[in-house]
Amino acid sequence: MTQELLSKLSGGLSPKQPAHFVLLATSLIIGATLIGLLFRALGFPETNIVITYILAVLLAARFTPGYRWGIAAAFVSTFTYNFFFTIPLYSFAVSDSSHIITFAIMTITASITSALTSKAKASEEEARRREAEVLMLYSFTNRLSNAFTPHEIAGVAVNTIHSFWGWQAACLCFNGEGRPEESYIQQIGEDTPIWRRTEEPQRVMNEMLQLRSAYLAGDEFFDWPVYSTKKLLAIVRIPAPDARTITDDQRQALHSVIKGVALAMDRYGSARARLKSEEEAAQERYRSSLLRAISHDLRTPLAGIMGTAEILMERERNDQQKSALAAAIYSDAQWLHDIVENVLSLTRIQSDASVIKYEPSALEEIAEAALNHVKRRLDGRRLEVRLPDELLMVMADGRLIQQVLVNLLDNAAKHTPPGKKISLSADRVGRGYVRVTVEDEGEGVPPEDLPHIFEMFYTSKKRSSDVKKGIGLGLPICEAIIKAHGGTVSAENITGGGARFNFMLPLAKDGQNDKTHSDN
Repeated sequence: MTQELLSKLSGGLSPKQPAHFVLLATSLIIGATLIGLLFRALGFPETNIVITYILAVLLAARFTPGYRWGIAAAFVSTFTYNFFFTIPLYSFAVSDSSHIITFAIMTITASITSALTSKAKASEEEARRREAEVLMLYSFTNRLSNAFTPHEIAGVAVNTIHSFWGWQAACLCFNGEGRPEESYIQQIGEDTPIWRRTEEPQRVMNEMLQLRSAYLAGDEFFDWPVYSTKKLLAIVRIPAPDARTITDDQRQALHSVIKGVALAMDRYGSARARLKSEEEAAQERYRSSLLRAISHDLRTPLAGIMGTAEILMERERNDQQKSALAAAIYSDAQWLHDIVENVLSLTRIQSDASVIKYEPSALEEIAEAALNHVKRRLDGRRLEVRLPDELLMVMADGRLIQQVLVNLLDNAAKHTPPGKKISLSADRVGRGYVRVTVEDEGEGVPPEDLPHIFEMFYTSKKRSSDVKKGIGLGLPICEAIIKAHGGTVSAENITGGGARFNFMLPLAKDGQNDKTHSDN
């Protein structure tokens, strides 16, 4: 296959020196002269001798490179014809002026036919070259389809370049972090790839990142970058002596090879990313199913523990020691119950089967239900509720928004000492949204934790020792619920102490409000 491509690329001619073409043209003219002498001896007309010389010029143009050889052969043929076949014989003198016209027509005809022959030959060679490139790229593409890793793709590329042009090409792959690998492959023979150590990979990476031209010229290699849509994937390296003499046609074909390498490596990266995403999705489903099963199993015993603790607190109201123990049991069970509820809520939101029921809901009713749920944990803190006089109807799942408020109020209670204030307020923002705010006068959020508090399972490393530690699900659940409703949630510290949490919800449309009032 390789020899066939090279043969087609060169037009079927092996490289020859100019002396060979001189000998070839001279032989053809001598041959035409000998044939002409034979024709004259046989009494043939001079026109046959002229045609013989024209044939010699055509053959010279066919088997020599370029039209210059054919034109030169045309002039030599004219002078040879004049020397051997016009009177006076064996002299370049012209006794009959009509012979000058014959010479001129003969020279012009031979030159034109030589140029046309050379052009046809050049077109034929160009067609062969393009056919060879097409066959090379077709073979290259087929081989790439069977390459599954960047190293295999690099091996196919350098082997193809060496087979087609004879260059000892190399390819340096970049790893998943966008850095050059410690070694690269180079094709030094037909079936002889070797691995060479990458010299100064950091310098190579910096030069590639700063590259502002099509390639980087070096002492040993000229490096062509292989880019995907997002990053640098590899470098195709052509030996400097070959790269300095590269033609435009070769450069264009090389770019086609580089594009093929880029597409193949990008396809490999996309397949790896898709596989990783599928694995992560499967792990997430497994984790969610496990958490959901465990949480469901914990709910019933926790509810029983909380109920029993409440009964003990009522019965042993006069015994402070027993009442305190029962209260501690209830508090710890409540803490575990909240974690279980948060885990269940998170798995429901992340599950494809989770369905959020969007319907017009009164924000005042949602807030009241949330306050009733957490009022026991707010004991000792001053609670301030500021809601507008107008009825704010939000387009939301009331049960989930209630959980957001419960989580935010519970979080505020954990970080606010007894005697300090916790406030809940709401106000209309523009025409389409309502902003709900929960503020406290606690210790605030450490500045280094503020960018991370909505990350799953993130817990502060600088919490007060008297604050019961969670598992980092409350605030991420709030963010997931609000985003599912098309809103936003944010947190900030208050000057002077405390923290402020805001979230936005879309208001129900006027028609939906009217329908809700009529239903009530």
